[in-house]
Amino acid sequence: MRVILGNYRSLLLAGWLSLLVSVVWAQPVSSLATMMAYYSEPCGSSCDEEAHAGPGRCLHCAKPLIGRARAVVDSIAQRTQQTKKRNVAIFIHNGVEVLDFAGPSEVFAATQGFNVYTVSLTKEP
Repeated sequence: MRVILGNYRSLLLAGWLSLLVSVVWAQPVSSLATMMAYYSEPCGSSCDEEAHAGPGRCLHCAKPLIGRARAVVDSIAQRTQQTKKRNVAIFIHNGVEVLDFAGPSEVFAATQGFNVYTVSLTKEP
């Protein structure tokens, strides 16, 4: 019984491997080329997401272009666009001094990941 199961598993594995090889080899070279593109090394600029046709250097930041799958870079770009800004509320109360709220609000406003606003119990000056 073990011999039959062993042979059956071998046949099944061989069938899956042949199917996998035939699918991979059936892909035309042009479709594989459209799945790949060249991107610059990350520099924090908008040129990080620009796809280039071949190797070389980025025209904006002069960093070398590296071959990557378009799907990977697109998913990373989509995640960064979906990242929501966090809300930061600066509480203003009686007796507050300008430095108490101006300093923290300037620090948070200088970054791109925060929406900064002030809150108070009343609208009185």
